[in-house]
Amino acid sequence: MRVIFLLLFFITCTMAQSFLEDELRNAWQDKDINSLQLFLANEVRIFLSESGGNYSRSKAQTVLQEYFEQVEIVAFQYNKRKIKKGVIVANYAYRKNKQTFRTLLYFFTSYNVWNKVNLITSIREIPQDSKKIEKQTSKDDIGKSKEQLIDKYDDPQVMKSDMWEYTQTLSMGCHNVLYITKYTFKDNKVIKVDEQEISPGCEAEAGIW
Repeated sequence: MRVIFLLLFFITCTMAQSFLEDELRNAWQDKDINSLQLFLANEVRIFLSESGGNYSRSKAQTVLQEYFEQVEIVAFQYNKRKIKKGVIVANYAYRKNKQTFRTLLYFFTSYNVWNKVNLITSIREIPQDSKKIEKQTSKDDIGKSKEQLIDKYDDPQVMKSDMWEYTQTLSMGCHNVLYITKYTFKDNKVIKVDEQEISPGCEAEAGIW
C-alpha cells in the first residue's frame, strides 16, 4: 500500500511540475509582468504589515523592487540551464494562492536563490535611474574548489572538465548586458578566470522591448 501511495505521489508531482512549467512559459509569452508586480506588491504589503509594520502599497513596491533587482525572477525569461523547481513553484504561486510572498521567501531562503545568478533574467520595467544590478563577482572564485563553485552556481557541469563557461544576463536599465566567464581549473581548483562583456546598447535593443 505504501509503495502504491509513493508511486501515485511521484506521478502527481511529475504531472504538476510539467503543468507549472507550461504555465511559466505562458506567463512569459503573455508578458504578464505588470500584473505580477502589482499582485506581489500587495502581498509584500500584507506580509510587512503582519510582521509589525504599517506599510503603504508604494513602500511595498519599493521593497519588492529591491528583491527584483537582486534576483530578477519576475520576467520569466528562460536561461539555457533548467530553472529550479522551487522557483517555478514560487513564480506560479502568485496566480493560485494568497501565500505568495511567504512562498517566495521560503524558496529564496531554502534554495539560496540570491546567490544563483544563473536564474537572473531581465525586468523590463526597471526605471532608467534605478541602481544598476551588480553582477556576480567571479574574480573572488580564484582558488576555490569545483565543489564550492557548484554550491555557488548550482551547475554540476563544473565537474566535467578543466574548463567551464558561465553566462549571466543583467538588466542595465534600457538594455541587457551579457557576461561570459570562463574558468580554468587545475587539481579541481580555479587557477584562472577570464571575463567577457557583451553590451548591444540601448538603440540595438529598442525594438525588442
